[in-house]
Amino acid sequence: MKKLALSVLTLPTTSRLFHPFVRSRATILTLHRFAEPDRQTSGHPVGMLDLQIAALRRGGYHLMGLDVLMRQLVEGVPLHPRSVVFTVDDGYGDFARMAAPVFARYDCPVTVFLTTGYLDRECWFWWDQVEYVITARPGSVELDLDGISWASSWGGGAEAQAAAGNLVERLKQIPDDQKQLAITRLSDRLDVPIPSAVPAQYAPMSWDEVRSLHQRGVAFGPHTVNHPVLSRTPDRQSEFELRQSWQRLSAEIASPTPVFCYPNGTLDAFGSREMATLRSMGLLGAVTIDHDHASLASVRDGGPDARFLIPRFPCPESRAGLIQIVSGMEFVKSRIRRWVGRR
Repeated sequence: MKKLALSVLTLPTTSRLFHPFVRSRATILTLHRFAEPDRQTSGHPVGMLDLQIAALRRGGYHLMGLDVLMRQLVEGVPLHPRSVVFTVDDGYGDFARMAAPVFARYDCPVTVFLTTGYLDRECWFWWDQVEYVITARPGSVELDLDGISWASSWGGGAEAQAAAGNLVERLKQIPDDQKQLAITRLSDRLDVPIPSAVPAQYAPMSWDEVRSLHQRGVAFGPHTVNHPVLSRTPDRQSEFELRQSWQRLSAEIASPTPVFCYPNGTLDAFGSREMATLRSMGLLGAVTIDHDHASLASVRDGGPDARFLIPRFPCPESRAGLIQIVSGMEFVKSRIRRWVGRR
């Protein structure tokens, strides 16, 4: 019944009733990986991405680039009604192979945030290393994580994926150096060596692909060098991750987007230290994952750090879920929930 109600409410004739609630707000969406059945990798289905962008085009939504939106927010320029921005985090190779052609087909702007050390193949993502080790074979392990024990056992398939996901979430909460030690211990105890070179299923785009896509209109922004949770790093590492990622990106393409993307993206994953560094670097702003719309009022009234706290929504894997967000229905629901919670 709930699914049926959502499908009715997200029809064009009914969803437009919510448009006035987000007239001065923009929706920024974020994606990460895209499914490649031939490579047996999971992610956002590109067929669904095609349907979603097509629905936005038919519905009269204004698909725009992140750089344009950020300048409007910072300069106080009124937003186009029903503005929608697509972003993609990390720099996985499946973006170039699977998603870029879909965005091009609909002339839909997109900004990809690159982890530069990953593209340089100096590292590969720590959460992928956890998945690689745990899904190698059934097993069990107990680890000491910054003074707290973590234990799990798993068979194959979904059990292994769940165990890996659980450990990843726990590792986000501890200092970065302790996280790396924990992953090394995990590898040793399960006797699954971590390859120094990134395995094919986790591989990044190449810089040649980045330059080619950039020439065809794809925008790219900085996303650190190694993708740590910045709030779990010491001062020197935090500054290095921000400054070096911007410098490295600027060396590879002529006009990178001067907007930073915080790894993990939640409000506890960074702080005033990072925002001060970004301000000193002269960047236009930064994006989070705060499940809200970007608005002129929040930037205008939010103080000097507001442009470094621009919220985004994870892109749902359904057309109805997407329309629920971009139409303003989710905005109305969230305000009702807040009102009920205060009673």
